[in-house]
Parts: sequence; structure tokens; C-alpha cells
Amino acid sequence: MFNIPVRLDGVEKRKKSTGLFHIIAGFFLIGNAGSNLNQIGFKIIWPILPVYGVAMISIVYGIFRTKIDPHANYNLLVRSMQMITFLILGFVFLSFANTIAIVSLFLWSLIVFLLMRTEKKVFSRVEIRLTEEGILIPGFFSDHRLPWNLVQHFVVRKDYVTITRTNQHYVQLEVLKPFDDADINNMNAYSERQIELQNKMNKAE
Repeated sequence: MFNIPVRLDGVEKRKKSTGLFHIIAGFFLIGNAGSNLNQIGFKIIWPILPVYGVAMISIVYGIFRTKIDPHANYNLLVRSMQMITFLILGFVFLSFANTIAIVSLFLWSLIVFLLMRTEKKVFSRVEIRLTEEGILIPGFFSDHRLPWNLVQHFVVRKDYVTITRTNQHYVQLEVLKPFDDADINNMNAYSERQIELQNKMNKAE
């Protein structure tokens, strides 16, 4: 099996949108914390302070994430705090809020959980893998397998890898790791063998 680190446009766009989702979550927390304070008549503020704390951390992290945490080492921690806070607010709102407000909080908790799942994939090493079953291409939730019987050509170069499907559609991905000529030849030879083997199996059928 061969692993090839590549740049995927969809993944790069998702990375850039991470900060925006943090900011939105932060302002939504502030709004709901304010609603909670209105209900209790602003008499007891300290139980709501952690909510404002998580909200401010989310907003600041969202704005400056690329500078203070370029490798997203703390992204999962911030998302975890957001999810737990939304859950706690949801249960607190059960005693006085309307159904829409309660559902929105639990829904946001679910959204943040899904963001955690996708961002864990997005900020991990993005690479396509060559296996006997096909080409594994990373996705937001799980890898997608492209069987060899749907591949016409697979060519690795020093800067790009080109995947041509049997329907003549092709995609080029930028290679992020420098490979020497021997590695490139081995990967190209491996893919050619798998494609030829699949073609023989198809003819035999």
C-alpha cells in the first residue's frame, strides 16, 4: 500500500471556514446566555459566566485561529467546550424556555459534534492510499474508495497525481510530499498492475 499526501480543494475550503463557525457558535452562546439572564432577572450572574467565557474563547479563537493555532491543536478542545455548553444550556432551558429555543440548543450541540468529526478529518494528514481494493480518497467523514475497475490511468509525478476514470473524467491533485524517482516509479508500476489485473478479471467474466 502506498500513501500520497495531497491537497484537496474541498478540504482547504473547509479549513478556512472553521474560524467562521467558531465565531457564529460564540455569538449564539452569548444570545442564549442573555436570554437565561432575563429569565432569572439578572439576580444571579455567576452561573452564566462560564457560558460567556466559552463564547468569548470561541469568538477570539475563530478570529485569530490561523495565527495562534495554525495546526488546529486546540480546535477539538474548543469544539468540546461549545458542545458541552450547548447541552447544558439546553437542559437548563427545559424549565422555562419555549420549544423552539430548546430544540435549537440541542440542535446546535449536534451541529458542533458533526463539526468536530469533520474537522478532525480535515486537520489530519490528507492523503490518498493505493490498495489492492482501489484508491482510497479522504472525505469529511470517511474515506471514499474508487475501485480499480473504474480507473483507466493513475499517474504520479513529482508535483501532481492524475486519476483518470473509465468514463474519461479525470482529476489532478497537488502532491505535498517530495518523492524520489524510485518511489514514483514504484507507485506508477503498482497502479498499472492493479488496473491490468482488474481488466483481465473483467474480460474473464
